[in-house]
Amino acid sequence: MKHKWLLLALLLLLTGCSAVQDETMHYRQISMEKAIELMNTQTGYLILDVRTQEEYDAAHIPGAICIPNESIGEEAPAQLPDKGQLILVYCRSGNRSKQAAEKLAKLGYTNILEFGGIIDWPGDTVSKQEGEEDPDQPADKDPVRPDFSNMAFSDAQSIAYTATSVKLLDAAGTETTLQIPADCSLLVTGAAEGWVRIRSGAVAYYLPAAAVTDVCPAAAQQASQTCGGIVYPGTGPVVAIDPGHQGKGMKDLEPNGPGSDQMKAMLTSGTQGVATKLPEYQLNLQVGLFLRDELIARGYTVVMIRESNDVTLSNVQRAQIANRAAVAAFVRIHANGSENAAKQGAYTICQTKKNPYNADLQPESLQLSRKVLDGFIAATGQTELSIWETDTMTGINWAEVPSTILEMGYMSNPEEDKRMAEDAFQQAAAQGVADGLDAFFAQ
Repeated sequence: MKHKWLLLALLLLLTGCSAVQDETMHYRQISMEKAIELMNTQTGYLILDVRTQEEYDAAHIPGAICIPNESIGEEAPAQLPDKGQLILVYCRSGNRSKQAAEKLAKLGYTNILEFGGIIDWPGDTVSKQEGEEDPDQPADKDPVRPDFSNMAFSDAQSIAYTATSVKLLDAAGTETTLQIPADCSLLVTGAAEGWVRIRSGAVAYYLPAAAVTDVCPAAAQQASQTCGGIVYPGTGPVVAIDPGHQGKGMKDLEPNGPGSDQMKAMLTSGTQGVATKLPEYQLNLQVGLFLRDELIARGYTVVMIRESNDVTLSNVQRAQIANRAAVAAFVRIHANGSENAAKQGAYTICQTKKNPYNADLQPESLQLSRKVLDGFIAATGQTELSIWETDTMTGINWAEVPSTILEMGYMSNPEEDKRMAEDAFQQAAAQGVADGLDAFFAQ
């Protein structure tokens, strides 16, 4: 199991969580303003001047070292021993810096930012005569540790992305060993004074606002177009979340499984809360979005089947999205209904060992169902019902990945209906499912 999801995560990192865009672009270009922000807020970076030694001696950015573009060949420069270090590259006008940045990237440097030319530099410059004793070493930096406790962080929660590989700071303002690659999703929980607060697991961390963007990375956009879902790249296992149903059902028929003669409605409309009148499709979506955020905070790569009620997706199409995304787990969120108003409890669903379409996935799907149900029950306190193994579910039969359906409770039970409509329950449900996924991938 671990080998499988590690491979999937690596594949997605190579396609959806990387600064590499094509064969001629292996580094990231940023604006001069963005570079200055990083210099003012980051630590551990290096400023690289790739002009000639004579140009460097005449005037250069304080703290920069000189490695002329022409001297960068097929071997890594001795002055740059750490290929994961954040390196900010400039020249006179931006031409040589692009050439040097690409050469360094091809040599294996993974955190190269090119920011143009010194002709656009608004700050002071120094010369060899005026400057550092050792011009081949960056100036010593003694950054002021930010005092996050005295900053008025907003409480708005949103999803953003890393604009560059960045190390996280803890609540005391100390740089940690935790580093997030470029183009990965973040759960932002606040911002203040040029800093962003995120949640990683259950812990708050901080990073410069200059290292964050709300623009979805191009590779993630391409991955979304390819699979048909909404992809949020991370560094962990790839999980698809399918909030069941949608605003309108689909009465046309589709095969119950690949090649099956048995036809079923493409998608039913779902149930509705007997007390709250909340449509099941809306409840499922609310829990699905909470789960998305929880998984992003835990580093998962998330594929959302839908984020709106205004979609037209059949059960087969939903499974195909998960298949194309090559997810390691497919979790479908549902609620139940019954003519018996007293009926209550939660359960999960997977295929049987004799499923004619994907029986080979049954052991993993059963384990996924077990772990998700255990986590959900522990977090919400719902009554636990048994796992239902059946081959009647179109979305499971078409899946080529481990799958489960979570039935959270009965909307036909007035008390259970009202409880499931509460934010506190929905957040607990998301945490419980995420705990179950952690346990599944830990096997």
